[in-house]
Amino acid sequence: MNNVEGYTKEQIEENIEQFIGDYEFLSGCCGANAEGNVHEGVDEGEYYGLCGKCKDHCDFEKEAVDE
Repeated sequence: MNNVEGYTKEQIEENIEQFIGDYEFLSGCCGANAEGNVHEGVDEGEYYGLCGKCKDHCDFEKEAVDE
């Protein structure tokens, strides 16, 4: 996530795409998109959430979106 220092939670939520960039999160179990939010883990580059296909909690990979 880009630098969010100095912004309120509301500002970040309203402009989340600006902070995340052109990325999508794909589940580690079957490569599907997330069902709901993807959360950032304690370690940098660690993401987890609920898989949109199998509805199981799993790790997610952050992938750049090709335009």
